[in-house]
Amino acid sequence: MTQQLATSQHGRDDWVDWLRGASVLMVIVLHAYGFAFDAYPELRGGATEQASALMLSIEHLNRSLAPLRMQLMFLLSGLFVARGLDKGIAPYLGGKLRHVLYPYLLWSVLIFALREAGSVLAKAEPIAWLDLGKIAVGNVALTWFLFYLFVFLVLMPLLRRLPPPLVLAATVLGSVCLGPLLRQGADPFYYFAFFYIGTLLAGRVPALLRQAPRWIWPLSCLSLCAIVLIANLTALHGIWIGYLPLVMIALPLLVAVAMWANRQPAAQAIRYVGRNSVVFYLSHFPPFIVLAYLLPRWIDEGAVLFFALLGVGVLVPAVLCLLRAPGRLPALNLLFSAPMPVRRPRSALPAVGTLHGSPVSA
Repeated sequence: MTQQLATSQHGRDDWVDWLRGASVLMVIVLHAYGFAFDAYPELRGGATEQASALMLSIEHLNRSLAPLRMQLMFLLSGLFVARGLDKGIAPYLGGKLRHVLYPYLLWSVLIFALREAGSVLAKAEPIAWLDLGKIAVGNVALTWFLFYLFVFLVLMPLLRRLPPPLVLAATVLGSVCLGPLLRQGADPFYYFAFFYIGTLLAGRVPALLRQAPRWIWPLSCLSLCAIVLIANLTALHGIWIGYLPLVMIALPLLVAVAMWANRQPAAQAIRYVGRNSVVFYLSHFPPFIVLAYLLPRWIDEGAVLFFALLGVGVLVPAVLCLLRAPGRLPALNLLFSAPMPVRRPRSALPAVGTLHGSPVSA
């Protein structure tokens, strides 16, 4: 076990990419299932309900992963905060504006426009302009993750100066007191706990696993089993505060499994998803909105509809990633990242009879 965990820096990044890719794929499976069986109830005469053992297994899988999917994505995002801050506060914040806030706003508006266009054309319903305003507070489907991630990233330069126990205690208290009021959307306090723990674990995960006592592994396994049982046998929400300690205890096992899986032949494909996680996370959703409305007219089997959506949900982002490659259609990068501001080079010496130009161009 010690030799397996003693990986290089490149290897550590690889397992993070694998775990991030697996988390994003979990999200795509969840959405494919939801759109296949729960979306557009007026079309339920099309695709039949989930009755097969396979579909019931996928339903239980989705329930089991509810306490882990987004929590792991926030925790993994926290691992890279210190690296970003080392570049300086201005480049750090500029990068978050370009790579997090920009795609959040763009894709939130795109999804709003797609949904409302469908409501107007297919159902003759009025445009729900109130939903457009919800973008300002992150109360939107799918892209809410980027909204809260941006807020967390902006807060970190301030919070990193405070004692970690104080920050964690305030976060847990906020989740306990305010979480029930926020359940209609997402509980930012609960998710911030995972993000903040990720910042504390940055660069230390392999060393901590090497030093972990042997008893941590059966305890971690028991905790993971408890998560699965609670998720499937109770009606507790996936962001129930009691999951926080259970997920943290299960984390060593989850990371060890990710490190093992990262060395398997199929790992490269999942790492590819992880390295292009923003593309897969954002671009799988719009096709689901359209196809889940159209396909039930021809597909009667819910399982067939699920796998059709799942295939599209993986294929569309993969094609976009290939087209974004240099020399093909790099303009597609504008869908996921704002362009770098163009800086005009300043002359070493001013021309005769002219004044020094302003360092800030218009």
